Amino acid sequence: MIIRIATDSDQPAWDAYLSGNPDAGPYHLFAWKTAVERAYGHKACYLLAEDGSGSLVGTLPLICFRMPWGRKTLISLPYCDYGGPLGSPSTQQALLAECRNLAQKLGASEIELRCPAENPIVESNKPSQVLSHKVRMLLLPLPGSSEALWKGFKSKLRSQIRRPQKEGLEARLGGLELLDDFYRVFTTNMRALGSPVHARNWFEALLSNFRNAARVCVVYLKTGEPVAAGIVLALNKKVCIPWASSLRTYNRLAPNE
Repeated sequence: MIIRIATDSDQPAWDAYLSGNPDAGPYHLFAWKTAVERAYGHKACYLLAEDGSGSLVGTLPLICFRMPWGRKTLISLPYCDYGGPLGSPSTQQALLAECRNLAQKLGASEIELRCPAENPIVESNKPSQVLSHKVRMLLLPLPGSSEALWKGFKSKLRSQIRRPQKEGLEARLGGLELLDDFYRVFTTNMRALGSPVHARNWFEALLSNFRNAARVCVVYLKTGEPVAAGIVLALNKKVCIPWASSLRTYNRLAPNE
């Protein structure tokens, strides 16, 4: 088995491997690497494992994250809930060993692996500088039809969903053409919460590189004013909404529903 750092030419093989791996999520896609490098300039070190025939059999996406005071951390992955190694147990062990070597070469003081679920391979190979404290929240598996999904909701939730429909609110799915409307809602809401926000070029880099795997959803009043918005990322049968906001002035209309 060969472990090496992926180059841009490895993107097709990387993403093809993810499409056949049920443990992979949208954040594992090569586009996350490109967006982080383009928007924030952090160094990406995406490790891949190849078998004797040259076929890709495992991945470990890593970003060398430098803190403002100069401290380096290898993270899988920043700006999201999870990343972590993919592959067979032996492949993951080989990837983690190379990760530790890479941390020494780069002078990284910590390794932070954000796994989507408890990973015994990571836990059993965890030196003191490896962290795995991040978690993700799962909502529910989708049934076979939208009608079955609707009937599974409680009556209060159904009434909350009907409210914006009765008020004439409209939801649109799109791409970069909706980014300004998303960002206006997002920054307004985050400012009200007292929270810093990503730069606009971060979301532009995400949408440009994820292409069909990313969508912007915006909810509009009848007047055309955006009042709720979110970013949707997808891979295989997994859908994530890492950023979403609504304007509290319009909470009575439940646009977030």
